[in-house]
Amino acid sequence: MSRSRLSLLVAVNLLVLLGVLGCSSGGGSGETSTPSAGASSPPTPVADFNATPTTGPLPLAVQLSDASTGSLGTWAWDFGDGATSSAQNPQHIYSTAGSYTVSLTVSGADGGNSTTKINFVTVSPTPVVPSPAPTPVVPPSPPPSVAITAPASGATVFGLVPVVATASDNGGVAGVQFF
Repeated sequence: MSRSRLSLLVAVNLLVLLGVLGCSSGGGSGETSTPSAGASSPPTPVADFNATPTTGPLPLAVQLSDASTGSLGTWAWDFGDGATSSAQNPQHIYSTAGSYTVSLTVSGADGGNSTTKINFVTVSPTPVVPSPAPTPVVPPSPPPSVAITAPASGATVFGLVPVVATASDNGGVAGVQFF
């Protein structure tokens, strides 16, 4: 191989090697070029969220919290019951019993991303508190009756006289004697 071709081959290999290593062509000083911290692009958005509570009886008020990462600018929530929101951390009230799939779509300067959580919120019917059993209605009892059988009605008596009386409470009869 001739000396000029060999020099050209070495020069080309050196340029390729310098390009691979990221070296600048700044006059052969050997300086390297590294991107500055501000020059890197923000990370691509990744959607995520959590909520509290995720189960309970009607009506259920759920506070949703964005846990997404990346450079974000917009949020699009779908609560699974036909309602939506563009707030970053919305509250939503579920008014019908059932299980709901919740979705969040986020977007920013470097793109967008969505996540869906199936049957994430479960709303149960309002518990029915049983009413106490009604107190049975008992008709009032007639007043007790008393019948005096001795001495005879209209008799004149002197001294100690035995008295015989019968009292009834309309349930049972009791005989009473007075002396």
